[in-house]
Amino acid sequence: MGRPTLLETHRFNFTGDPAVAESSFEQFEVFFTEVLTRYPDINFTSTEELAQALQKTEPSLVETRLISRIHVWLQRLYEVPRLRKLACLSGLIVPAFLMFLATKQHRRPDPKTSTLPR
Repeated sequence: MGRPTLLETHRFNFTGDPAVAESSFEQFEVFFTEVLTRYPDINFTSTEELAQALQKTEPSLVETRLISRIHVWLQRLYEVPRLRKLACLSGLIVPAFLMFLATKQHRRPDPKTSTLPR
């Protein structure tokens, strides 16, 4: 099972000017046609079903191993420019980077990563 992806749209794309709404629906159809073509085994779920699975800590959706969670947490922190700058200025970047490298080998392998079309 793959990881969940959240698709968000804004209702104003589908209301108001009929020409804009029609164009939005057409683009939405093009998008879903492309997704279904590229990933024929894709699954769709409601927000409620996803929330219940996450609440139950469904192992196929939620990483439960602490070492893997630390790795992802460090990766996410690095993506925040202010935190990255603070880590560099304070010197915390060095132990954080070493911890990142140490936890990298414990990530859950994703067999589809190398085969996904770009």
